[in-house]
Amino acid sequence: MFIQQRLEKVKERKRGIFLLIFFLLVVVTSCLEVRDVLAIDVTAKRQHQWLEIGGDMGYQETNGWYESQKDFYISILAFRGGYRFYLKDFLFIDPYLKLEFLRDLGNKENNKFFWNNSFKYGYGARLRLEYKRRVDYAKEFSLRLTYANLDYYMEYLGINFMNRGNEVPPTVPKKDFKSGFNSWISILNNKRTGKLMGGIWFEMWSDLTYHKTNFFQKGKEHFLILTLCPKIGLRVAYKGIALETYFRIDIVRDVLNEDWNREAWSNNIKYGPGIRLSLGGLTKRPDNPTVYLYGEFLSIDYLERTTWKSIGLSKDDFRAGINLWLPLGASKGIY
Repeated sequence: MFIQQRLEKVKERKRGIFLLIFFLLVVVTSCLEVRDVLAIDVTAKRQHQWLEIGGDMGYQETNGWYESQKDFYISILAFRGGYRFYLKDFLFIDPYLKLEFLRDLGNKENNKFFWNNSFKYGYGARLRLEYKRRVDYAKEFSLRLTYANLDYYMEYLGINFMNRGNEVPPTVPKKDFKSGFNSWISILNNKRTGKLMGGIWFEMWSDLTYHKTNFFQKGKEHFLILTLCPKIGLRVAYKGIALETYFRIDIVRDVLNEDWNREAWSNNIKYGPGIRLSLGGLTKRPDNPTVYLYGEFLSIDYLERTTWKSIGLSKDDFRAGINLWLPLGASKGIY
């Protein structure tokens, strides 16, 4: 009986993984089918409707959690879409709706915690300053800024939790207000060696956001979290497929000074090497979608301000999975 139950749990986990992979492959395939039309026509006129789809599914050995509780199979699927009001081709206001699913596909008790089995929903608006440049991965070019944006945004979000048999404490707030700045920068160069292209690349996502509750605990409000996530590495590419090695650093710090602003999860540094197979160049889209298969080995240091709260937490993590970012519509502004 025990063996049969274990087999059923394994089958359930595999079904969930296969369904998510299937969804991501359908999205990627749809991009490939329309790549020629989009590459020519998308920038011919302003578009107002837009949709962004983000997905990340993979295995995390520790997830920065306690050393005694390992093996997380995290899957994230996020949708954000709305209507664009242009101030300039490169400056606009985007009101939007947002929906984000988070589920741990494992079947251990630590895979059923409420914090990694939830969905958030709500609405927001952003003021975006954006620069993006068409990248022809078959041509040689020197170091080039390929994309950059700077957003000021506000969001009102609610949260619900998936029932996986793990009790949700009544002290968890169900509403949150967020406001802050974030940015994304990507820099690339492309040099030819025979039939191969390659060179240096750099990416950085940064964020400084105020969260009223951060869905943490009732009575413990006001978080101001700074996040810096640079990556730098080398790449070799062939016809839109690139193998990229890199070093990654993630810096997270809550800059406020109450006790709950000193938790380990919001005051740490993760760093280490990674490798990824980049497939986004196959789409030939002007809005620079990304599709990655990746693996990373990260060390984790907790800032001194966390003191005893970081005791027992893991000091390293291995991660592997598939990552997708697909912007659709509102693609005016290629320079």
